[in-house]
Amino acid sequence: MVNEANIILAILLSCFAMFTMVMVIIVFVVLQKRKMSERDNLHQIELKNKELELLRTHIETQECEREKIARNIHDDIGPLVTALKLHLYGFKVKLEKGELTQEHLDDELKFGTLIFESLRTTTKDLSPYFLLRNGLFEAFEYFLYDLPNIKTTFETELAEDIELPLDVKVNCYRVLLEVVNNILKHDTPTRFDVHMSLTNERIRFSIVHNGKGMTNEDFMRFSENSEGIGMASLKSRTTLLSSELDFQIGENPMVIFTVPLPHGADN
Repeated sequence: MVNEANIILAILLSCFAMFTMVMVIIVFVVLQKRKMSERDNLHQIELKNKELELLRTHIETQECEREKIARNIHDDIGPLVTALKLHLYGFKVKLEKGELTQEHLDDELKFGTLIFESLRTTTKDLSPYFLLRNGLFEAFEYFLYDLPNIKTTFETELAEDIELPLDVKVNCYRVLLEVVNNILKHDTPTRFDVHMSLTNERIRFSIVHNGKGMTNEDFMRFSENSEGIGMASLKSRTTLLSSELDFQIGENPMVIFTVPLPHGADN
């Protein structure tokens, strides 16, 4: 009887031990699966966060590119479209007076071609067409001379083949066009006298006109209250060039734009 009881006890202890071992294994497996599930969840969260970050970066890049394209189209095409508007108004006056000629139409066709080529090039690589083809001074001179109903004189003491970095030429050109464009929009000039010189390693553009003009204080108030692309672009470009804009009023209002000559530029 004692032996049988010992055998039964041994069997029960063995079963209990096996049961305990099985439960330990089951608990271990469950815990491991839970840990793996938690790691998978963390991994999925990390992937999701990375995807969101990539998406956020992609969207921000798109918005920056859109802003850049809008700014460059405004800077390159905006002044030309304003000039075209003045052209058409001049055509209306000439037509009413019976003074419209084939030569006027031919000139307008050339100007339309200029706008088309500038738009095509701007949308292609955001670079102003005539600036790249003819250089800063000739491009700005051409733009001024083609303004209708406005007399223009253009003088420069700088050599036509002065070497300037492309980004400096582009930013100078767009600042000058934006200044003229704002004068045309907010003033009533009929004359522009432009002089370019080089003084103390600084390129100096002086634009004299016969409109009402504004002071530096007027310009600061105007720029602070303006939400337009052009004014924001004007401020950012002058800062980038380490340049200065000086507005003067008087009998002959003047805007002076000075730009440090980049190191290594050949004049």
